[in-house]
Amino acid sequence: MSNTKNKSTKVKAAKEVKEVEAKEENEMAQDFKDEKKDKKNIFIKILDILLWIILIGWMAIVFMDYYRVTNEKEPKFCIKEETIQYEDGTVESCTGLGYKVYEYNRDSFDAIEFGPFWAKDRSDKESDK
Repeated sequence: MSNTKNKSTKVKAAKEVKEVEAKEENEMAQDFKDEKKDKKNIFIKILDILLWIILIGWMAIVFMDYYRVTNEKEPKFCIKEETIQYEDGTVESCTGLGYKVYEYNRDSFDAIEFGPFWAKDRSDKESDK
């Protein structure tokens, strides 16, 4: 009888060892998943912060140039500058980061205009008719 008792004790001990090993493996797998998730969350947070910095920087550039144009000064951040000659004067255009500035120096039209990048020269067709 003691022999069967020893066998059943050994079987129980083996089962407990297997359960403990399985539990440890599950915990390790869960830790690995959590670590991966944490790295992904950190990457997303960094990307989020960078996008906000870029957006705020772009807005600062647009507002700075808008403020300068409303005070009749030259915009600071021009990517492309053009001057168009007409018989009665010139139109200077500045293409910025998502906006255009037109400075009309014509007999028929004298103004400064700030608008989106798709804005066109308004004096082109009006005065040449």
